[in-house]
Amino acid sequence: MKNDTSNLEASEFLSPADVAVLLNISLRSVYNLKHRPDFPAAFKLNRITRFRKSEILDWLNDCRESTLKKNEP
Repeated sequence: MKNDTSNLEASEFLSPADVAVLLNISLRSVYNLKHRPDFPAAFKLNRITRFRKSEILDWLNDCRESTLKKNEP
């Protein structure tokens, strides 16, 4: 994986509040999810907790696919 941060945009990172809005859950739920091993890892950026938007969307898609597989006849 290339470690080039020169082309990263601010919109690629989400605050816990942004994640809560995206997932339509409470901020407390985001902090609870943060401790689950299957939830994307958070990191600190200027002392502020951030998540990568792409990882949150991938996790959400994986959850959806897992749910669909469980509901197949």
